[in-house]
Amino acid sequence: MVILIFLNQFIDRVTFFENLEKEMFLPLIFYRLCYPSAMRYARMWYVGNIVRKFFDVDISSQRISEFLEEIGDESIQREFFKEYIREITPSEGVDVSTLKATVEELKKYGVSRILCHP
Repeated sequence: MVILIFLNQFIDRVTFFENLEKEMFLPLIFYRLCYPSAMRYARMWYVGNIVRKFFDVDISSQRISEFLEEIGDESIQREFFKEYIREITPSEGVDVSTLKATVEELKKYGVSRILCHP
């Protein structure tokens, strides 16, 4: 639920979403979370779901394809993850207290040798 609240606030705040159809974004996210299947079934899900009462959009295969092409731009993805990481990372830093234990476990199984030496 936190990610959906973040996404909604993020979409409203950032400028690179200005030319995108924002109303299409959240229904497709809800679809993927509730019914993780091919996008071609999204319209059928949408018609029979309460989501259609909150988002009045054309969720046809053609519109989904056009929307995915729009948001597939690399600059949008980079900006999204930069903002998302900033949002989820605590201001005081990242807790690495378990990192040593993880590295020790990897060493025990010889994985560090595989990962560090191609």
